[in-house]
Amino acid sequence: MKWRIPKEIEENCIGFFLLIMLFSVFIQIISRYILHSPFPWTEELARFSYVWLTFIGVGFGIKHRTHITMTIFVEKLPIHLQHILRLIVNIIIITMLIYILPSNFLFAMRTNRVSGALEIPMPVVYMGVIIGLVIAVIRLIGDSFVCISDYKLKNTIEKKEMER
Repeated sequence: MKWRIPKEIEENCIGFFLLIMLFSVFIQIISRYILHSPFPWTEELARFSYVWLTFIGVGFGIKHRTHITMTIFVEKLPIHLQHILRLIVNIIIITMLIYILPSNFLFAMRTNRVSGALEIPMPVVYMGVIIGLVIAVIRLIGDSFVCISDYKLKNTIEKKEMER
């Protein structure tokens, strides 16, 4: 059985946390300006949702290749070198993320604090960072396999054209 991330997992999570942010900020506006008694938990809920949304958005950006890149030099390289460079960059990023993941996990698990207003254990909030980075690693590995298959396909096409 082949395991994989559902295609829309990032989109669904981002939409969910965006709705939570929208709802909590809306409640904050109503409570502050209409009821003249702001709820203390709404700002905290919006902030924690933003943390989760941001780090899950990393995987989304990798999946759709929408992160900021410097392409002025890469585009001048031959296509096969572009694939090799993309693979090298992916390997560097994967290595860095795998290097920082254990320390992030230990930090999250060793934290005994709870949030001020919501009284949510802070490891729950910090797990958004860890889950987002794990999704990013998985998406980068997938992109690396796509890069390798594109490189092989391009070489196969070039070899067939040379044979003709």
